[in-house]
Formats: sequence, C-alpha cells, structure tokens
Amino acid sequence: MSISAIKYTDLPKDLFVQNFSWQKPEKIPGLGLVVNQFTECDGPGCNGYAEKDSTYYRVATFSYQQKTGEVFLLPLNHSSFSGYNFAQYYFINFNGALSLLEKNSTPLDSVDGLNKVKFLVNKNLSLPENTTVSKELNITGKQKLYLEGEEESALFIDDEINVGGIKREKIAYFDNKDIWNCGDFFVTFTNNIEGIQPLTYNIKLPKIFNLNNGQKENVHDYDSKRDTGCGGRRGLNVLNTLKESDLEKIGTADDGNAIFRYKDTSEGSADSEFFKNYKGYMENINSPTALTYDKFLANNPIVVMKDGFGRYIQFIKSEFFFSMAECGKPVIYLYPKTETKVNVQVKPNGGLTKVDPFYPTDGWMVNAKPNGDLTNTSDNQNYPYLFWEGNAYNMKIPTDGFVLKRENVKRDIPKLLSLLGLNKKETKDFLEFWQTKLEIKPYVFVTFVSQTDFDKVAPLNISPRPDKIIRVFMDYQPLDFPVAVRPLKIETPTRTGFTVVEWGGRLHQ
Repeated sequence: MSISAIKYTDLPKDLFVQNFSWQKPEKIPGLGLVVNQFTECDGPGCNGYAEKDSTYYRVATFSYQQKTGEVFLLPLNHSSFSGYNFAQYYFINFNGALSLLEKNSTPLDSVDGLNKVKFLVNKNLSLPENTTVSKELNITGKQKLYLEGEEESALFIDDEINVGGIKREKIAYFDNKDIWNCGDFFVTFTNNIEGIQPLTYNIKLPKIFNLNNGQKENVHDYDSKRDTGCGGRRGLNVLNTLKESDLEKIGTADDGNAIFRYKDTSEGSADSEFFKNYKGYMENINSPTALTYDKFLANNPIVVMKDGFGRYIQFIKSEFFFSMAECGKPVIYLYPKTETKVNVQVKPNGGLTKVDPFYPTDGWMVNAKPNGDLTNTSDNQNYPYLFWEGNAYNMKIPTDGFVLKRENVKRDIPKLLSLLGLNKKETKDFLEFWQTKLEIKPYVFVTFVSQTDFDKVAPLNISPRPDKIIRVFMDYQPLDFPVAVRPLKIETPTRTGFTVVEWGGRLHQ
C-alpha cells in the first residue's frame, strides 16, 4: 500500500517520561497490520509472498494521566528488488489508537507489506533507552562472558532462540537474563530500543597458558579466530565435534580452564597438515624454513582450551600463523535436508592453486548440516564453506552486463546476487571480499558467466547428488567513465531440496 495513505498524529511529548517499563518480549495476538509478508518457498508459482499476518511482541508498558498503554514490536520480512530484508516496526497502543513510532522503526515504503490505513504515524517520540545492559556476565560455576560489539540477527521465540534459522539451546538463566549457546558465541535478551535482537557475548579469554613443563605461554601470542577461507578471520574457532579422548592435557589457563594438544601427530593429523601448509607457504613467499616437525611440535603450535561451557577452542601460535593469499575464489556452501556426509570434487581445467581445508586426491569429505555448517572429516574442524582457487582456460565471458556507479555498488550488487539465487548470508560474504575491489574506480562493469559455461571449465562433482546447484561466477572491469551495455538476462533459480551454492569471480590485478 502506498505511503500516500499515511496519516500522522501528535502524541504528548512527555508520554514516556513517567512509569515506562521495558519487558522481555511477549507474543500477542495478530493485529491485522500486515497485508503480505515475504517467505521462502519452493515450487511453481511461488512469488515469495504469503497472505498472512505476522508475529507481534509486547516489549514495554507505560501509563500517562491514569491511562495505560503498551509498546509492541512487529519484526517483518519483506522483499523488493533488493532481495530479502529484515525490518522492524515499533507501535504504541494508547487511547484507543495504534501509532507507529517513526524514529525507532524501519522507514516505511511502498513494499513494506503494511496496511497503512490501520495506524497513525508519529514523527517525534522516541522510546527510552535501556541503561541496564551488562558489559560482563559472570555466570557462577561457568564462565565470565563479555559483550561483543556486533549484534547477531536473532528473534526470541518462547524459550528458544532462532539464529539464522537454527534453534539454539538455552544454557543458563542468570541475573534475570536467559542465555543461549550459539556455537562460538552466546546471546542474551536486552530490551534496548534496537529491538529484540539480543546482545552478543563471548567468553573472557585468559591471559596465560600454564603448561605442565613449567612453560608459560601468553594467550596474546596465539590466534584464536577461525579462518573464513578468504583471508578473513572471524569468531572463535570452536570445534563443536571434538572429543576429549582425541586430546592430551598439557596444562591449565590462569582462569582454570584446561589446555590440551592433539594426541595424534602422525601423517594426516591436524598438526601434520598445518606444518605441511606452513612450510609450503614459506616456500611460496621465498622464505623457506629449516624448522623440523619435531621442533615445530615442541613450540606448541596448536593448543585447545576447554572453557566453562564445555566448548573446545583452538588456538594457533601467531608466529606460525599465515593467512590465505588474496583469493578471487569460489566458495561452496552445502545445505542438505538432513545432516549428510558429502564428497565434493572441483576440477578447474588449469588446476587448483589454493584450497581450504586441505584437499585430498579424492576431494573434500565433510559432514554437512541443513544450516550450512560443515565439519571436515580429515581435521575435524568446522568451516562455513569450502574454498578453492585455481586457473581456468577458455572461459566464455559475456559482453552483456551492468555498469554500476562506485557509490551504488553496495546497494546494487545485493540486488543482482538475489536474482542469481544467493541468500542474505552468502551475499554478505560476497561483499566482504569483493566490494572494495569493485569500488576502485568511479564505475565498474559487472557480468556473470553462465553456469553452463562455468561447468565446462571447472566441473563440480558432489555425492550424494544435490537437488539444486547454483554457481555464480563474476567478471568485472573497473571504468573511469560509464559505457553503454546491454543488460545481462538473469533467470532466478529456485532453491529446493539439497541445495549447493557457490560464488566466486575473476581477480583483476
């Protein structure tokens, strides 16, 4: 419904000054404000919209001049050309009328899916801020958590939390806060005006590893982040499937957490593969090392800490750590319907040059979960996706495409990726690597190799066979001035059943 249908209201400026109280989100009955809502669906005729109301949450109450009122939040998914969007709208129910608080809500537009004749809009009022957010949570018998800077997109649903489509376990109730374990971080509800996205907490890392041989290691000399496969480091490297029987205790941290190393150091083990990759990297940058494997192991290159919540966190000694070389690579995501052991083989006609994780002769073998989490069976580590870089010859590059202004790259690339079949997370990963490269000149020409042509130069074989494979490979050319090109025709694929998604592109040095 058009924004021309909006009617405005002036509410008392002191409406929230007295007797305002935030609360944990509480579901309330639908109010009929949603005309249509974006949903993911499969099959012929699916246009992404469902004619249904959404879920509403009461998040605060207040009183004013002996009248009571409530604040409720409508989190809403909707779609436009820019793809899948998360929006949130704060309404107050007071004095017999529903009013949207414009300052605290996502801007209204013509595709937000709201029935605008059912509410008024107030431009001036702002919800009070919450001043009780804890910077640290010291959970007795568990672990001290500290507040992270970035919030995760999540919705509270009764006694569960939904993060990225996966319900997580509630592990503690502390200081009037529900706390959920989300793998490599923890979240807890906070009723600040940002909505019902919870604040993200992580463990307070120790300062010293006290090893049994009397040696002390400074934790700051270790890298505890996980490799995202494209030179990036993100989150703690939590090994969710690791068993303590695979480890040998070698000490304790100064906060009491146990410190381990891997028992198995034979050929093909985590330490062995890391040493092999480290030596190869040093040779590649013309700095070969005479370090032997025994001396490498004596330096405790990889240690594992067990935290108070029973998670195993891997640390790599910084002097041996190396990041991936610049990668204009494809990365591969796997989304089976149920947890599945999957073999992945990719064979570019010019050969592979870099991979992560290590690529055996018969390809990657991983345990894949429906949410995209991957556990590589050869090193028992978790990966968000599989990364490869290589050379491909005789690739057919389209002349049709799109010319984008530098200032519009961040806005327009997600629109194109959505049409090509990528979801929000995959698009975010794509932009993390490609955005700066597409913005080096005032304009950029962007096109995408057809999947048929890309399959010819870089075959991808997966067993068991997926129901749908989506391969997106970009080529681009920075421009000083705009040029006229014919738009590339894009047919949006349908994600159905066991879906595999790959994105990448050709680097221009």
